[in-house]
Amino acid sequence: MSKHRKTWTPEEKLEVLNYRKEHGLAKASREYGVSSVSILNWEKKFLENGNNGLEPGSKTAVERELQRVLRENRELKAMV
Repeated sequence: MSKHRKTWTPEEKLEVLNYRKEHGLAKASREYGVSSVSILNWEKKFLENGNNGLEPGSKTAVERELQRVLRENRELKAMV
């Protein structure tokens, strides 16, 4: 069994999202071989940030804020 995971381009993600709108989540998941959770995450990021949300490594504002708070928390713990 291969451990390689497919990376999706923003264009491919958009294609999957458009297919999902027409045919539903389960059918899109089966047709493209991607988990329904991934499709829902892509859709959430697309709705929040448009096409930029589909770029690899793009994060929502909430994710960036969470990372900032966690980093600050680690720094404060190191001081104590």
